[in-house]
Amino acid sequence: MEKKTISIIIPTLNEEERIGPLIDHLHQLPHPAYLQEIIVCDGGSEDKTQEIAEAAGATLLKSPQRGRAVQMNYAADLAQGDILYFVHADVVPPKECLGNIMNALAEGHRMGCFSFDFASTSKLLKINAYFTQFDLMTSGGGDQTFFIPKATFNELGQFDEKLPFMEDFDFVWRAKKHYPLHLVKNRAVVSARKYESNSYLKVQVVNGITLALFKRGYSPFKLARWYKRLLG
Repeated sequence: MEKKTISIIIPTLNEEERIGPLIDHLHQLPHPAYLQEIIVCDGGSEDKTQEIAEAAGATLLKSPQRGRAVQMNYAADLAQGDILYFVHADVVPPKECLGNIMNALAEGHRMGCFSFDFASTSKLLKINAYFTQFDLMTSGGGDQTFFIPKATFNELGQFDEKLPFMEDFDFVWRAKKHYPLHLVKNRAVVSARKYESNSYLKVQVVNGITLALFKRGYSPFKLARWYKRLLG
């Protein structure tokens, strides 16, 4: 049987503080034979993200357009691996993620993501993180990292490049009409920077309203401006 490999795709924009340590972590993952490449697809960073990514050993792609959906689709089209694993720059995947992904696909799952913990001791954030092990309406966001065979990703139409944000939820909601989402109960570690610069209640309320309005078809461009204005 032909050996399958994984392409890790990281969309970036001004992530010079995080991208180097993340790539170093990915290079140290067990089962390196599963890893085809680490692709950093940059949306035009004005800091040293691109230089650091290349120096750390990632394949650097310069996206033709800024925007996570465009950046991830562009990288997916050029990826050489059979399996795509989308990781945000402020998330550290679990140590056994490559093996977990291969095992999940070998069991017949067609797509999946990981539960996570926040890089914080906050008890409220621990409650939030607890629910990431369950398949809910909020499952499949970028913080959970997302894996899918490249052929299935293309079959399902990739990320919607017209969306300024929430392209991850949109794709997973569309994909779940065809395949169930598999939740791997092995925890990634997610930055708590949004909660550190805003109150817990404010983030929860803004996230909930944004998700509900997006689901109801409210203009994603207006939502993106509102979200950025409130949470930065």
